[in-house]
Amino acid sequence: MHQKKKASLQKITILLFILLNVLHGRAQIKKDTIFLIHDKIQKIYIEPNKESGYYTSLTAFFYFNVKGSKKPKKKTEKWVPLYRYHNNYYLYAPCDFGYHNPIEITEKKLLVGGMETRLYKIEKKEKPLENHLFKIEYNDYDGKRKYLEYTIIDRQKAVAVFKFQNEYRFMVRVEKVKDYPIIVNECLQNKASEFVFDSLNYKDLLKQMN
Repeated sequence: MHQKKKASLQKITILLFILLNVLHGRAQIKKDTIFLIHDKIQKIYIEPNKESGYYTSLTAFFYFNVKGSKKPKKKTEKWVPLYRYHNNYYLYAPCDFGYHNPIEITEKKLLVGGMETRLYKIEKKEKPLENHLFKIEYNDYDGKRKYLEYTIIDRQKAVAVFKFQNEYRFMVRVEKVKDYPIIVNECLQNKASEFVFDSLNYKDLLKQMN
């Protein structure tokens, strides 16, 4: 019972933390803000302010939100998604933060954010090929062996293409997030549609490796 109460308090803390940062971001909308959509249902705009609370919300990853997870002693890799819109790259603060999918890689654990944060035990890490291609083996919740590959395509910009089975993602390390503006989807009602970004050609991205 004590553990359940503790878990509930932790979830409330997380929600309050994200809410406060989102409200902080909303309070700082400037007159010259570029709006992509502005109607009664939602406001979608480009947030150029590097001190916006949305940067904190997008890069916050709470270990205690996952059963059985502990904050690692060693440094971890933290990645958040990048999206393309009109040939520029952006972070995205969605209407529903369940659509935000950060990834953390520790020495022994793989955490994938989303509607439910998923925690996997890493079974094997292969040594990087040519210092840019990384491979990780892990078991899913059904005990099936799965693979994650990610390729660093630009070390200076700290961006990489992640591949989960047949699913690709373009990611940036949290240390570099302020190199990119945020497209914010501010819901004025409980639910609104998510912003649709340009599709990415991952094969072309992999050819741009620096």
